[in-house]
Amino acid sequence: MAHRVFCLCISLLLISSATFASLEDRIRQAVDYYIPAVRSFAVNAITRENAGPYNIGQICDIWEAIYIRWVHVNDPIGFFDFSPASHTIAYYNFRGDCDDFAVLVAACIKAIGGTVRIRVEYDKSRRASHALTRLCS
Repeated sequence: MAHRVFCLCISLLLISSATFASLEDRIRQAVDYYIPAVRSFAVNAITRENAGPYNIGQICDIWEAIYIRWVHVNDPIGFFDFSPASHTIAYYNFRGDCDDFAVLVAACIKAIGGTVRIRVEYDKSRRASHALTRLCS
């Protein structure tokens, strides 16, 4: 799709297409940028120096505002449990694991008009995983 504004990259994991679709849907649902709490946090994170049309400074402001509040907490449910961004702000007080951080950053950037990807990596042999947000041009 040419106007697709969110996509998911998965590497190091062999999964069925049905599982991939389910995972992609769960991440899309978690990136709830349209919820007022998410938009409000994103807008209030932007400094006067970076006000105006969408720009890289605004993205840096958002990332820093999340980073300074973030407390990493292990997710006992497992890596493929994605908390909605609005829940991470309202209920979890900026606590979660790397996929929750990636979802929150993605939602906030989308809330100000940006386009993002969430990259999910999983090494089955080590049972290790990581997620991160990437900007799209």
